Amino acid sequence: MELSLRRNRVNCHLPLLQTKGGRTLFYFISELMNINQKKQEILWKRIIYLFFPLCDNNLRLVTTMKKLTVIFLLVVLLGTCGIFASLEFYIGASSYYIWRGFDLNPINELMINPYANIILSDTGFSITAWGSYALDKKEMRELDLTLTFAFNPIRRLLVKLGYTEYRFFNIPNHFFKSDSREFFISFGLPWTLFQPEVVTYYDFGAGNGLYFQFKLRHAISLLKHINLEFYSALGYNAGQWLPAGAKTGFSDFNFTAMLPIKLGKIYVIPFASYSATLLDSIGDSRYFWYGITFGY
Repeated sequence: MELSLRRNRVNCHLPLLQTKGGRTLFYFISELMNINQKKQEILWKRIIYLFFPLCDNNLRLVTTMKKLTVIFLLVVLLGTCGIFASLEFYIGASSYYIWRGFDLNPINELMINPYANIILSDTGFSITAWGSYALDKKEMRELDLTLTFAFNPIRRLLVKLGYTEYRFFNIPNHFFKSDSREFFISFGLPWTLFQPEVVTYYDFGAGNGLYFQFKLRHAISLLKHINLEFYSALGYNAGQWLPAGAKTGFSDFNFTAMLPIKLGKIYVIPFASYSATLLDSIGDSRYFWYGITFGY
């Protein structure tokens, strides 16, 4: 559910298993996967408490952390095969959290959003982890894991196929009480004016339904290396995360302006967004929200 932002990519080679430290890490992870279930849960709770000392020890978060470790091990193993990776990561703060028309932060807490993306060389594959943390309540609210494959079947057309797992923790919205998963496919023209893109999302978990989104992007050059960027999206909800029998239709509109500023290797990205809910099944609300992101 991440906000589309411009980030710097860091290219690095990952032959970690060819080093003593890498072999030690591989041995540690292998042993971690082999110990019994009860000891695993205790160990993972301690690891989570180390990185998220203000979070509760939720077993679903434990399970997700296991999957993150498996993904990390996969990247390490790919590094031994000579595959390069581009890393991009950021951490941001925002005043609201509006996703596909749904207000997932109705009590207006300050939300912290870490994000990491690993692009596996020229294979077209990327692995993304995105999180949402409520600073006031000191609770992890959401953690999403996404695998994407991007390719160019014809000139100028970019196609993306992907799978996302959603993990929800204490979301203060009655629609989002269960974890879910979805497939998506997008068709975009990123090398043309306004970079149009059409995305279809099929949720086959708790969300159980289709959602379509039409996106546009544009940038205006202000100064050297400084662009004012605009992003807009119109959504059509065909039953995703809606009660049985609820009305479907155009569900939400979002417009965002952002100003990425590069300071050395770090990006500082202030942004402001306007979101409108268009479907009665979700609500009839207007939101103006803002935030800032730091990327590397």
